[in-house]
Amino acid sequence: MIRVAPTILCCPLLLLAACQREHTPTPPVPAAEVTASDDQAGIQLALAADRTDITTLDRVKVTITLRRPIAKAVMLIEPDWESTGWTRVGSTDSDPVAIDARRIERSRTVTIEPFLPGDYTIPSAGIQWTTPDLTRTLQTPQLGVTVASVLTPDDTEELDQPASTMPPPARTDDDPLAPLIVSLVVLTGALLAWKATRRPPHTDHDPSPADTIREIANGRHEGQTQLAELHRALAMAEPMPSSKQRLDELIARCETARFSPPGRGPIEPTDPRQLASTALELIVTDPPDNAPGADTTGRDA
Repeated sequence: MIRVAPTILCCPLLLLAACQREHTPTPPVPAAEVTASDDQAGIQLALAADRTDITTLDRVKVTITLRRPIAKAVMLIEPDWESTGWTRVGSTDSDPVAIDARRIERSRTVTIEPFLPGDYTIPSAGIQWTTPDLTRTLQTPQLGVTVASVLTPDDTEELDQPASTMPPPARTDDDPLAPLIVSLVVLTGALLAWKATRRPPHTDHDPSPADTIREIANGRHEGQTQLAELHRALAMAEPMPSSKQRLDELIARCETARFSPPGRGPIEPTDPRQLASTALELIVTDPPDNAPGADTTGRDA
C-alpha cells in the first residue's frame, strides 16, 4: 500500500485558500467622481458615475455618498434629472454604517438613462441642514456624460425618407358600439377621479414622539424595532431649552448602537427603556397646541 504524507494532501488546499484571498473582489472604481465638503460641520458629499461614455441604449449608475457626524440631521437634495434630459429608472439606498466613533456613512445609487444622443450633464447633488442661526447647504460640482447614437448613417437616411402611403383609418361613425365605449370611458374616468379625491379614514389620535418615548420607558413597546422607534421619536421630540445638548447625546447613542458594525458599537450598554426614561426629563412632553413660535415640523433624523 502506498502511503501519502498528510502534508502533501494539505498543500493543494493551502494553495487554493491563498488564491482565494488574492482574488478577493474589490469595489468598482467610478469613471468620474466629484466631491464637496464643509470642514466646520464635518460633512463630506461625493457624486460618482460608473461610466461617462455611453450609447442611447445604455444606463448610468450615479452614486451619492454622504459622510456626516453622528446625530447630525441632514436632508438630501437629489439632482433634478428631468431638467437635464435624463430619465430616472430607479434607486437603492444603503444602510447607514458607522465608519468610526464619530461619523456615519450612507449612499444612494440612482440608475438613469438618456433619450437622445448628445452631451449630457449629471446635475449637482446637495444636502441641507440647520444650525441655531441659519439653514446651510452643500453642493457637489456637476459631471459630464457623452451619449452616442446606435444608428448608422444608413439607418438615419431611412428614417429621413417620407413614409409610404398608408390606408386611411377605418371610420367609426356607423359603429353601433362607439357610444357604449365612450360611455364606459367616461364612467371609468369619473370612478378613478372619485377614488383619487376620497380621503382616508381619520384617526382619532396619532402618537406623538413624547407618547412613543413614554410607552418605551414603561415597557409597553417591545420588539426588535424598539431602538429604532426610540431613535426616530427622539429625533422628532422637542427638547427643553436647556436640554438640547443632552438630548443630542442620547440620539448619538441610539445611532451608534443601530449602525455600528458588529464589535464596534458603544462601550456603555444601550437599554432603550433606560434611554427613554432619561429622555422624558429632557423633552417637552405636553406642548401647547398652536403656541406662538412653536416648531411643528420636528427634527429630521
